[in-house]
Amino acid sequence: MSIHVATSDLNLQEFAANYWVQNGAPRHKMNIGLPLYGRSFTLSDPSKSGINAPAKGGGGKAGKYTREKGYLAYYEVRSQINSIQFSSVQFSSIQFNST
Repeated sequence: MSIHVATSDLNLQEFAANYWVQNGAPRHKMNIGLPLYGRSFTLSDPSKSGINAPAKGGGGKAGKYTREKGYLAYYEVRSQINSIQFSSVQFSSIQFNST
């Protein structure tokens, strides 16, 4: 099954919750939370860091503890945020951070 949504102003959590309820999931058994990990990518051209900027394949630099390219645990993300100046890009209701 595939779902196609043609809007950029979509609350994905609300959409997902409503979808599951409409298809029989009991509300009292649902738990919608935030993922506590991050995905990373290495830009093909560091001067182009906007939305949809091209990235090299294989994910970003491996985390110190996870040691997996393109995946960072929550504490590795927090460490990055605390040690590096991040800039913020707002897109619809989702916020993206980039260096």
